[in-house]
Amino acid sequence: MVYNPFNIFKKKKPISDLYPNRFIFGFVDEINVVFASGWVCDVNHINDRLVCEAVISDTGEVLAFALANSLYHVDIPSVGDGKNYYAFWIKFSRELTSDERDKVIIRIQGTNTLIPFAPQIRTVFQPFAQMAMDIVNNCNLRCPFCLYDYSSTKKTYFMSEKTLDILLKLLPYVDDGQFWFSCLHEPALHPQFEYFLQKIPQQYRKKISFTTNLAKKMPDSYFEFLATSNIDHINISIESFVPQSYVKFRKGARYQIFMDNLERLATAMNSFNSITTINYIAMAYKTNFKEFPEMYQLLINKYHGSYFEMRDTFDLSFIAQDFKDEEFLSEADWDWLEDQFKDIDKKTIALYRHFRIKKEEQKDYIDIDPPPVQEVQEAILNRQFTLRVSWDGAIEVFAKVAPSLTDRKILETNVNNILNPKGFYEEILKVKQIL
Repeated sequence: MVYNPFNIFKKKKPISDLYPNRFIFGFVDEINVVFASGWVCDVNHINDRLVCEAVISDTGEVLAFALANSLYHVDIPSVGDGKNYYAFWIKFSRELTSDERDKVIIRIQGTNTLIPFAPQIRTVFQPFAQMAMDIVNNCNLRCPFCLYDYSSTKKTYFMSEKTLDILLKLLPYVDDGQFWFSCLHEPALHPQFEYFLQKIPQQYRKKISFTTNLAKKMPDSYFEFLATSNIDHINISIESFVPQSYVKFRKGARYQIFMDNLERLATAMNSFNSITTINYIAMAYKTNFKEFPEMYQLLINKYHGSYFEMRDTFDLSFIAQDFKDEEFLSEADWDWLEDQFKDIDKKTIALYRHFRIKKEEQKDYIDIDPPPVQEVQEAILNRQFTLRVSWDGAIEVFAKVAPSLTDRKILETNVNNILNPKGFYEEILKVKQIL
């Protein structure tokens, strides 16, 4: 069960008798071998900010301390001054062993008051929430709704094995399912795609996912490998089971090749009782949206589907206006679609409507101005660094600074500059220090 911070404030009980007239609440959300983070608040003295210290319990060694005055990502209603600046992030004076990490306590400095651990405390050092990688720069299709403008893409480039090997060093530091082999482009175009996947050590296969259009004819061995690979999940783009509609949306694809691939993938998944899940993603349009209820049943029951996602379209300037006028759904269409799925298990579906951006509101998704210090602090506290890597090893680091704000790019480099993952992480932290 995920804890709800609001529930503990209803109880109005202090966590220590050392503060009989105070109500001190908080949780330690993470303790790993590098840092500890969480939040703590004295709700009866809302202007106070408490000093927290990390201590190894059996030796009494104080590793470091920090003031709990940073921005906390989770919305905690009716607490303190309402601004949520009660978070702490304690960088240890040295890297701990696993045994030492298990003995760390966090207390209010100068007291024996311990801050309790969250019910789902994180103990693994994983500072990168996501690695969005592309091993190629191109796609085999030219879908009319694509959010990437391929008009200037004339040649396909492939990531080298050397670049991949450097990136694989980051595997232990990324969440399960969040090491993407594709983000914007089609990974199956890479002649070594299956070999690249095979290079992933078994203990890290659960970190891996990728998105594919399944439009390139692949051998049986490819699908058998996927079924036994133990990677986390595969996203498959699908708009229709009607041949004419399918080729309209998947420009350049052949329906029979797609269906043959889909059948062989599902057969392999079922034959090997695969633990790899398949998520299906469909863009919703006038031509296809009424297919979706039946499509959902087919994908879940026949094609090893675990999840069906229906999406609206970014209203980008390079998407043909004729296509927008002909295919974009009305409010009534979206209402109808939502109604069809109102009784479906929400763990198996997602419907993203109003995903479009009006032309006058469009902007570069990279902000020009650097993020304020407190926003980067929040990213550190919540492991919200994301990495964007292109085929040539160019890497961008983004900080997810708040739920209502876009990601902010804070660093650009190349994978060849990454000597080791922890050193790379330290370089990111330096950005905070110079802002």
